[in-house]
Amino acid sequence: MGLKQMFKSIDTDNSGSITFEELKQGLQQQGTKLSEYEVKQLMEAVSNTSILYSHLYNSMKDHIDSDHSQYVLPPPPQKKTHQQNRKMKRKRERKKKKR
Repeated sequence: MGLKQMFKSIDTDNSGSITFEELKQGLQQQGTKLSEYEVKQLMEAVSNTSILYSHLYNSMKDHIDSDHSQYVLPPPPQKKTHQQNRKMKRKRERKKKKR
């Protein structure tokens, strides 16, 4: 489900914004088990009273795919730096020497 579709499914009164109660119930319907405190924290991370789609999109835009399909993706895996690769190689070499 895309972000916009999820937003619309949680916005049960079709007001264009999600209230705390809508967010709490919508997350429960999606199978998310968050405490009321965690839902409040999530709400406050985006907005104080209600969440507009633009607020949600802007707060998550770093996790939206580059073709703007509005599907939330996990963050890309981080590539190891040259220095990290050298450390791993030295560590493997030390293990071989100990054998």
